[in-house]
Amino acid sequence: MDAEDRLARAGVFVGVAVVVALVVGFGATLGSSGPSDTSVAYPNASDMVPEVVEATDGTAEAGPVGEESRVVLVDNSHANRFDPDDLRPLLEELGADHEVVFTSGGGDLEAALSEADAYLIVDPGVPHSETEADAVESFVADGGRVVMLGEPTRVDVATGPLGGSLVDVRSRLGRLGSRFGVAFGTDYLYDEVTNEGNYKRVLAEGRGDLEGNRTALYTATTVEAPGGERLLVTPETTRLAARSEARRHPVAVRSGNVVAVGDSTFLTGGKSVVADNERLVRAIAAFAVGGDRTRGVADYPHYLPDEPRISYTSGELLNATKALAREARATGRSPTVSATTRSLAPRRTDVLVTTFDDLERMDASATGLAVTSTTVSVPGYEGSRDGVAVVHRPDGPIDLVVAAASPERATAVVGTMNGGEFHGEVLSDRTAVTVVPETEEAEEGTNGPGTDTGEPPAGDPAPPPTGEAVGP
Repeated sequence: MDAEDRLARAGVFVGVAVVVALVVGFGATLGSSGPSDTSVAYPNASDMVPEVVEATDGTAEAGPVGEESRVVLVDNSHANRFDPDDLRPLLEELGADHEVVFTSGGGDLEAALSEADAYLIVDPGVPHSETEADAVESFVADGGRVVMLGEPTRVDVATGPLGGSLVDVRSRLGRLGSRFGVAFGTDYLYDEVTNEGNYKRVLAEGRGDLEGNRTALYTATTVEAPGGERLLVTPETTRLAARSEARRHPVAVRSGNVVAVGDSTFLTGGKSVVADNERLVRAIAAFAVGGDRTRGVADYPHYLPDEPRISYTSGELLNATKALAREARATGRSPTVSATTRSLAPRRTDVLVTTFDDLERMDASATGLAVTSTTVSVPGYEGSRDGVAVVHRPDGPIDLVVAAASPERATAVVGTMNGGEFHGEVLSDRTAVTVVPETEEAEEGTNGPGTDTGEPPAGDPAPPPTGEAVGP
């Protein structure tokens, strides 16, 4: 082989090596968790030197947010791409005054929302089903607050038995957001003029409740809510990766009881203390716990007070009453149980367990039910009382009435309520009517020890022997 051939082969070898190096490097870039940069040129190195953006006035509010204790439900059931540690700044703002609960895969979202006041969804990889979206929409209609944190679409490499392939990694918030007129973009924003040390670290100016704030977002996308309120808007020098024109873009909006932000990484890795990000985190926390949710009958037992008064009108209702007391106790409450065998008014009662027969012989005006020997009437229903049970929240001294055609049916409907299977029977936020089979459940030790003891109301006779006390 002459020298010319050797040089030619060496050139081929070098060329192949360069191609392999480029492919490996390109694959490594695609394998990163950040957005693809293929649609925009990198700026000069001098433009990427980090310059920390200070807070507007160097101060941040302290102390708890919200006036009353709330429950914040964090979605962790839709392949959400976050680590609980990522939410630490937000959890610290919520503090010990509010309870934070994470959902788990396969759970009933409607049941979980029944005990929540706010719902936080961060970068889900799986969309909410139509049924789940219905539940969230009802939750918001009842005054619940929703916070959605999305991300722009990223390109990643999925590995398999036949090698790797390019896949889009998206925040699956389209279906849920559309219920509230909120639309997340897919392209990332960049700004080579006004940024936090990197062209993809865009700065945004506050509007409305965030007026005067300057927030740093890290690989953000747009969020639109026609008819809603823009909370954060980028400078006029900001561009979308897919288009070249520079203009202002909304990156955080509010639509009624829903707030949406086109970035979630502003919470992580010390970024929450850059610029006015602390105020953004605090504003999100305050929004989440600032609602006033109205709970309907399907949200039982989460509208009960810490020490609910549970009354029953005959000893045969003891099984149903004990089941109600157990459920209240399981949710951290301390119920007090007493018999009221002669009159329902005017004592304050949180839950009344009764039968139609008992209501027919007593003054039932405080229950909101009208009962005859054959019928029962309640808002949304008037018909036969045979085989049915009514759960109703009247206006007045009684907060919740559970009434049935028989003690056995009362026990059956309480079991349905406790099991969270009551949603399909609801006629309105205040009323549910269901046909329930009788149950032959009989509990041993109905006179056994327990903490749910209570004295009968003054002037009422002592309860029957089977109702002397309610055990656990």
